[in-house]
Amino acid sequence: MPQGSCGEGLTRELRVTAIHDPPYFIISQQEDGSLLYDGYLFQLWQIVASQLCLRYRMVPLLTGGYGSLAKNGTWVGMVGELAYGRADVALTWVLFREDRAAVVDYVEAVPVQQNQYTFYVPKSSGEVPPLTLDMYNALWQPLHLHVWWTLVAFLFLIAAVLRLSCRVGSTTSETNPQMTEMGWSACLLASLMTFVSQGWAFTPGSPAARTVALSSWMLGLLIYSTYTANLISHLTVTTAERSITSLEQFSKQRGWVLAAEPGLGVLNDWKTSSSVYERELFERTVTGEGYITLDVSKEVVHRTIQPKVLTYIDITKLFYALGTEACTLVPLLDNLPPKARNFMLVAKGLDRERQAITSAMMRMKEAGVMQRVKRQWISSGDLCTPSTETRSMTFGDLLAVLSIVPAAVTCSVAVLVFEWVRYALDGRR
Repeated sequence: MPQGSCGEGLTRELRVTAIHDPPYFIISQQEDGSLLYDGYLFQLWQIVASQLCLRYRMVPLLTGGYGSLAKNGTWVGMVGELAYGRADVALTWVLFREDRAAVVDYVEAVPVQQNQYTFYVPKSSGEVPPLTLDMYNALWQPLHLHVWWTLVAFLFLIAAVLRLSCRVGSTTSETNPQMTEMGWSACLLASLMTFVSQGWAFTPGSPAARTVALSSWMLGLLIYSTYTANLISHLTVTTAERSITSLEQFSKQRGWVLAAEPGLGVLNDWKTSSSVYERELFERTVTGEGYITLDVSKEVVHRTIQPKVLTYIDITKLFYALGTEACTLVPLLDNLPPKARNFMLVAKGLDRERQAITSAMMRMKEAGVMQRVKRQWISSGDLCTPSTETRSMTFGDLLAVLSIVPAAVTCSVAVLVFEWVRYALDGRR
């Protein structure tokens, strides 16, 4: 690898700050109280410092995180260390933000990593869920909404054509009792029965009406079989069921807590967000109520996979701490945010140092050194292999279907009582 030139006027000792952030930066305390450093970013920095013959001393930050605005408007975390002159370089991997760029400089020519921060929740436990409107809405999912509207249109169209063919054929094939029975309501009911694969109580006599009946029965058979097949596949294919599906549900359901790292830039967005639910997230991080400060201790990280914990994190960090146990978490939202590039930070006013560090890192990138060091610490690819196996249908899967029967019985009893009351009142007149 080409060596950078020493003695480029970079004689000042740099104060380098970092937080314990495995696998990017690792701080280990020895028995004698001294600190040892390691990790992906520390190894990169050692190579840069060696190339540029930099003098530096580590000033690790034990609290504060990456860097965000506190409620009083001051910067905390590594951004605060640089902004207020307590450090010169931050060995970190942070997203470019305009608010941060106003007080610190980025080594933005060479990204050190990409992140994909989003919300994660534990997978559903598989317990029998309560009856909700969403559960009944799931019965419509095997067919697209456009298909359902098309079927409704065909339902009325078949009824109209059947009624018309019976009236036209009344003088030739249809008997008077059939004509009397085949009113609009009977034709509509007959059309509906074909869609659920049920037979009719009568058979039209005219060829035109029989053609309509035969066509509608064939269509009903196709629809019935397609819906049944899609419903079974929808229920038996293994999918990641979420405990909640929105920040609104997180806010309204009792017992849920938020887990997030300190000093995230997104805290600034939550603080001024137009969404009341995101502002509530920020308040939790300030007051500490219903909030878990994520550090790297395994006890705390393990809480992210416990029930009723909403975690905001890049999942690769949990892979490093928990391994495949992190696969028990699923994204809260269907659409993941795009991956964003992350950079190291330098204090304002150190343009020569920043340019020299940038040049050294560009040489390392071109020589493939950055990628080799990164592979030593960060695994590529997804550790969670999606399952393609089918599963047995559970009682919870069929609860919405099974509840239709008692619901229908209840409605029938209510109608029966109404008819009895009406009959009793008519009898008194």
